[in-house]
Amino acid sequence: MTVIQARQIAVNVIRLAELVARFQAKYGRNYVLAANCPEDAYKLYEEILGEQAAIAELLDPQALDIAYHRFGEWWTRHDVIDSAIVNEMVMDACNLVNRAGYLEEKGQVDSQTLLPIEKSIAGMLHPSARQMARDNALTVLEAS
Repeated sequence: MTVIQARQIAVNVIRLAELVARFQAKYGRNYVLAANCPEDAYKLYEEILGEQAAIAELLDPQALDIAYHRFGEWWTRHDVIDSAIVNEMVMDACNLVNRAGYLEEKGQVDSQTLLPIEKSIAGMLHPSARQMARDNALTVLEAS
């Protein structure tokens, strides 16, 4: 992974933080999506899930397959990722940029060194988002 790729992950994670903050400001931390929810709640939920998928697409596929769940499976307790988890993801993304920059400056291109951080980020993403990234990678592979 290049530092440019790591930076893009950080940008996407910050966008995710914004979306989650907006969702929680409007609907609260433990909001449950139901059939009678406002359309905007579903729209924001889809944007949050889409941003998570965009992050997943930038991670090493191995990180998606062997994700490290530091905070357990939050999706079994909440419909929408909590801002505290996203804040941890922001710290991991900054760490990823830091280490990618260091490795790049040293001329080291071993992406395995960054894999633990990528696994940690992947573990905070909803499994549906990780699957969306896998599916998209297969579609791109089949098209080529």
